[in-house]
Amino acid sequence: MNNKVIKAVIIEDEINALEALLIRLKNSVFNIDIVGTADSINKGIEIIESCNPDLVFLDIELPDGNGFEIIDHFNPPDFDVIFTTAFNQYAIKAFKVSALDYLLKPIDGTELNNALQKYIERQSKPVNSNSRFQVFTDFFSKNKNVVNKIVLPNVNGFDIVEISEIIYCCSDRNYTEVHFCNKTKHIISLPLKHIEEILTPFEFIRIHNSFLINMSHIKKYIKGKIAKVVLTNDIVLNVSQVNRNNFLEFLLKAHK
Repeated sequence: MNNKVIKAVIIEDEINALEALLIRLKNSVFNIDIVGTADSINKGIEIIESCNPDLVFLDIELPDGNGFEIIDHFNPPDFDVIFTTAFNQYAIKAFKVSALDYLLKPIDGTELNNALQKYIERQSKPVNSNSRFQVFTDFFSKNKNVVNKIVLPNVNGFDIVEISEIIYCCSDRNYTEVHFCNKTKHIISLPLKHIEEILTPFEFIRIHNSFLINMSHIKKYIKGKIAKVVLTNDIVLNVSQVNRNNFLEFLLKAHK
């Protein structure tokens, strides 16, 4: 049991979803004090201003607009946010590239506890969330082809990075090394599989169990018993037999 009392507000217009979340929070291992609920943007702003919560559970689609209008109103917000959503997969990618916390409806108790645990851990190393919200809204409001930044968690907080500047990513157990055009690298506190899910929509492809590359940075492909790619930073990486056919198919499509 975590004894820290978390003052929370829920902004949700669907009564069934609200009641389900209240039950999940009551049964949570965390000490949650629900100080208010609201079912619209205007009421949500009022309840946040009057209750000063630590954490807001925020639905995106509300009767009088988009939940991000609440974030804009409190720019910058002095509370943390966990989004609750029934959005489609495209919108879920927006959450992933922005490193914002979200829960899919119907909300699972284990996922709720995981999100609350992440919230607790963030309190020991708070970071400015404004840029993460901006990355989300950019992704969600524009075609993904014009989105040029993503948010990548690191051991101390978050990095806001240009997608085009990433050459490749390399697995390091439960961490990932992200290598950039300027010859720097960032250590991301996520496994490569998770980074792959984030970057795949931007024409990144897995060529090996250990490597994820940006197709825009391929300089040369070398055939052979052990196939290789040469990237624009002159790094040479192996292409595994398991990934070779998928990689070549992707490469041919990209250059048609």
